Amino acid sequence: MKHSTAVDKLGELQAQIAELKQQESALKEKLAASGSGTIEGSLFRATIIEAEVERTDWRNLLHHVEKLKGFTVHPRTHDKFTTIKGRVTVKVTSRKGK
Repeated sequence: MKHSTAVDKLGELQAQIAELKQQESALKEKLAASGSGTIEGSLFRATIIEAEVERTDWRNLLHHVEKLKGFTVHPRTHDKFTTIKGRVTVKVTSRKGK
């Protein structure tokens, strides 16, 4: 296979993957919007998990503490550098035979 042919084949595959990822995202959004915990299909089972994710920007928090020259960090200071976001995960697994 020529390199130019391989490049074209790779490009085609990447375009197909991008399209499939868009379809996957749309289906996951639809399932997540249902709010159900588990949804049974004929071949697969989807589990929708809702969670809150807390993320602290430690780099900026430590930079702030260094400016204070080692003073103790008050919990409200920590809160200024922490975000909490909701996250919905859709996990799909194959069904086991009945």
